[in-house]
Amino acid sequence: MIVVLPTDMPHVTAELLRALAEAAEGAEAAVPHSGPLPGAYCRSALPLLEQRIASGDLALYRACIELGPRVLQWDEELLRNVNEPGDLQEEN
Repeated sequence: MIVVLPTDMPHVTAELLRALAEAAEGAEAAVPHSGPLPGAYCRSALPLLEQRIASGDLALYRACIELGPRVLQWDEELLRNVNEPGDLQEEN
């Protein structure tokens, strides 16, 4: 299993990452309600992901539709992405 965290989500907690990993056990993936990242993906998802990459379809959200991941409800503020330094300054 791999747990993926985008670099633009500085508020994601270790608790959320652990919850995703635990939720993915016995499934192909686990994601928050906001979308495919951050997410936990099991080895069993690899053939589908490789097939989509080979076909040029790089949209992870479409692969998730096929994978039928477990979806966790989580605090939206922790899932907010930060793209500019000003985004962090707006929080303070």
